[in-house]
Amino acid sequence: MMLKTMKYIKEMIKKLYWKWKLWHMDYQWRQRAGDLYSLIPPSYYYIYTPEEIKKMKRKMVDSIRAILEEEEPAGGQKDTEKV
Repeated sequence: MMLKTMKYIKEMIKKLYWKWKLWHMDYQWRQRAGDLYSLIPPSYYYIYTPEEIKKMKRKMVDSIRAILEEEEPAGGQKDTEKV
């Protein structure tokens, strides 16, 4: 009984340490302005598979394109009217 309990506690400590390590990695990435240059924080590369990451990136890029297309005036020309 005591051995199972100690094993369980050890595994929980490992999981907590891993989560803290990922959080700390993302924190440093944000402090160094990494979110300005990439879409996904570094911890995603440890959590998700490459296929899932590609899907997430594609979804983000598509949503950004949709927003930009809404902002763009009809005909694709910029508004050159002088005030």
